Amino acid sequence: MKKYLLILFVILVSCDHSICAKFDSDAKDFGEEFKRVNKKYIEDNEGKLTDKKMVAGMDSVAKLYFVDKNVILIKRYPNCVKAVSTLNYIKDKISKEELQLLLETIPKELKTDSNYVSVEKFLKN
Repeated sequence: MKKYLLILFVILVSCDHSICAKFDSDAKDFGEEFKRVNKKYIEDNEGKLTDKKMVAGMDSVAKLYFVDKNVILIKRYPNCVKAVSTLNYIKDKISKEELQLLLETIPKELKTDSNYVSVEKFLKN
């Protein structure tokens, strides 16, 4: 019996590790994509746009990759501790309604995580 419990435990831990490895991989891919998109945006628009419009466009690209793509990661990998950490990081950059919905996808096991608690406190204010 102990042998089977140990095997089950190893499988569960490795699945969680695997999920977080996928989170890391996707986050890295988004980071590389951001670098390419941002560089192309600058190259394509340098000298064509006013400084104000150039900065606004760069801000838009940054929001896409630092907020919107992180929301995708959180939705895709809610069981990963890093998803909770990321949610805490972007909590003030998304609506409280969306934040609440994302928080509800986090599994019970992670609700004691300090990042989860921080997001809950943020929602109460």
